[in-house]
Amino acid sequence: MIYVVPSLKAKEKLQCEGKAWAESQGFAYVPRGKRTIQDLMDEYGEDFLVYSSRGPQIDRPEGSHFFSLNMAELRIQNLRKGQRDHLLEALMGVKEYDLRPAAAQPPISVLDCTCGFGADAAVASFGLPAGSRVDALEVSPLLEAVTAWGFSHFVHKKDDVTAALRRISLRCGDYRVQTHISSSHLCHFG
Repeated sequence: MIYVVPSLKAKEKLQCEGKAWAESQGFAYVPRGKRTIQDLMDEYGEDFLVYSSRGPQIDRPEGSHFFSLNMAELRIQNLRKGQRDHLLEALMGVKEYDLRPAAAQPPISVLDCTCGFGADAAVASFGLPAGSRVDALEVSPLLEAVTAWGFSHFVHKKDDVTAALRRISLRCGDYRVQTHISSSHLCHFG
């Protein structure tokens, strides 16, 4: 079971948002009280997420992870400038990424077998031809929950980036045991 707790100083609105999201995911919502991360780990192990103003995040004494485009942001900016992206070149089967209008290229399907933070899936969804499909798997339920939240809730300042995130279909699973994979390109990134 995954538990969701609000951030330490969450106001009522954010607590309600976190509770609604937790319930929509089938997770258990637990009031935070004044418990520290260590208190939470002692009670729930590592099976909890903290819901903050940035959405769900993995909080541990050594640091936090919340959804962010990270390197995908830079790679998308480079694509806008007409620069190459090695992943897109590999997926399209070309030595240099074809910058023709997306409508002039045939769509492809991609399965990101190790989604993680979602950077490669985000770049693929942004840069592949119109009508392409990006599916993704992530074996860690906590990381999948954070990244899936980002794909479905994060709003970028550019609408086309937000739209690219919404096109990604992510589910929790291990590519090594999936037997019904039907994508034309299987990608084990990282």
